[in-house]
Amino acid sequence: GKELADHLVGQTPWQGKPGWGQREVKLLCTVFDLASTDLATIAKAKWRTGAPANVMLRVVSDMTEALKCLHACGIAHGDVKMANVLKIGEGYWLGDFPALTRATTKMLTNDPICSTLINTGKRMLANDMWGFGLIIMS
Repeated sequence: GKELADHLVGQTPWQGKPGWGQREVKLLCTVFDLASTDLATIAKAKWRTGAPANVMLRVVSDMTEALKCLHACGIAHGDVKMANVLKIGEGYWLGDFPALTRATTKMLTNDPICSTLINTGKRMLANDMWGFGLIIMS
């Protein structure tokens, strides 16, 4: 991620002089390892009768850790759903972070949305737990 950030805000190659090309760029990006797929896609393709127990234990463990870290910082993800659980290596990562750009990002999901999000229009920690519950129930 640092190399990308340096490239985005650093010198432009054609100016070549120290100090030239330095500019403030208001850009927020999150960089993840390359995911092979997401949980929703795997579920549709392979698990018509339910996920294997060892996979669900891993998903629950990894998502619990991800949400614990976010919530400890007071950050609500805002769109916890199977399509946002990325398969990376042997683990499952929570991706697609609308909370990072909450000032400008609208909720675009067509998936079920927690009633508190509909009623208040706010991303709340409880909404994440509701989405996590849907993942577990799926």
